[in-house]
Amino acid sequence: MSMRDAEKIATYERYRAGDITEDEVRERLGDDVIDGMREDREAFEEAVDMCDTSDFLQDDEG
Repeated sequence: MSMRDAEKIATYERYRAGDITEDEVRERLGDDVIDGMREDREAFEEAVDMCDTSDFLQDDEG
């Protein structure tokens, strides 16, 4: 990951934490970057929700 990518992620995380406004983050990173990051996050969350974790659980009785 490049330093620029790390800076983008840090700026986006500041936005998600409420440290900066959506207007500020869009001004700093651009609409396309923000929209792309939001889509990536939503896709990741959806994939996690679909993941069946029962394969990782062990039955203590068996």
